[in-house]
Amino acid sequence: MTASLPATYNKNTNSQTNDWGLLICDLNRTTTLAADVAQSVTVPTTGGCLGASTSRTNKFYYAVFGVAPAGAAVFVSNTGTAVIPTGSFASTGSEMIKPEMGRRVQGGSTLSFITHDAAGAVISVAFFPTE
Repeated sequence: MTASLPATYNKNTNSQTNDWGLLICDLNRTTTLAADVAQSVTVPTTGGCLGASTSRTNKFYYAVFGVAPAGAAVFVSNTGTAVIPTGSFASTGSEMIKPEMGRRVQGGSTLSFITHDAAGAVISVAFFPTE
């Protein structure tokens, strides 16, 4: 399911920013991916952002992704182990993470990440409760 995160329009620069107006989140996960080695993280089921209730059970979260270095090809899946695409189009549960990307994910589900980049990549995920 695709999350539609609101952008903030800046009339002075005639552009949008990726601010989204979200609180600073204390549900952050970060790891370093080695080339061709999938790693996974479980979406929290409780917790909130700073200043919000941390005992509340949440069914869904916005997962906001960050990847370094910029331009690293990292793939994410919430239907199984993330896979790197082959030389032809195929149906897959994996999606390449794009800059400033977020997805709505279910609490308790597992997200899997993989990169084929020889240098590896750092991936961070911030989970923002939605309900």
